[in-house]
Amino acid sequence: MKEIIAAFKEIERSDEDGIFKSLQNLIESQDLDVLDALPISVVNQKSKIKSSQAECDITDEALYDEDGLAYDKYETNVLEPLLEKFPSIFQSIDRAIVDTTSMSTLVFESKRPNDYWKRLTNTDAIKAMVKMIPFDVYSCNVSTIEKEMQESSNGQWSLESDLRDDMRSKKENPLLRQKPYIVVFVPSEDMVTNPLVLKAMLEHYFVDNIVVQDGEKGYLLGYAKTLHEVSLKTFFKKRL
Repeated sequence: MKEIIAAFKEIERSDEDGIFKSLQNLIESQDLDVLDALPISVVNQKSKIKSSQAECDITDEALYDEDGLAYDKYETNVLEPLLEKFPSIFQSIDRAIVDTTSMSTLVFESKRPNDYWKRLTNTDAIKAMVKMIPFDVYSCNVSTIEKEMQESSNGQWSLESDLRDDMRSKKENPLLRQKPYIVVFVPSEDMVTNPLVLKAMLEHYFVDNIVVQDGEKGYLLGYAKTLHEVSLKTFFKKRL
């Protein structure tokens, strides 16, 4: 974990693609790799997919068998185009840091036949889960956030909701709860000012485990040695 956080501190660019490429280059020497959008859950039964969830009928036999059930195993290269075509029927890790040669086949399992999700079980190769969240530096102030919360349908701050939703989906898998978790808030423009509210929100969930890179290529990062350590019992937004 220390090596991965150190790698982030060496990243040269603050945009999402730049972070991904820089991180990939930096950890190659550690016999690790970064996978983009690694599936961790698939809808267990085709019949449970609402028509609004997919742009077209899912007829690809590579995803469901003749009975409309998800398979127990998928090759990673088979799932890649399906994830891009039908993203709403998967849950995934935004960026997964993994052993370089251990994720060619993904194994999924459901506890009960009627479970909505079939979850990834071969997680040993996953060394850390990374979530990238873009944000507008000039919208991270109390007045703008309060206005957004008042106007939103669920009364929540979107940046916090994105983070909580991502952590919750990983916590639902007992194996992933024990994995390191990293979130990187990536500014859409040069971070000329320190977004103090966003920093405080990271402290709410990650306490002292945060990194703030100031300046033109800055970003904010929070991390936990295991996702299990992060509590979702309270919202930071309630403190505004």
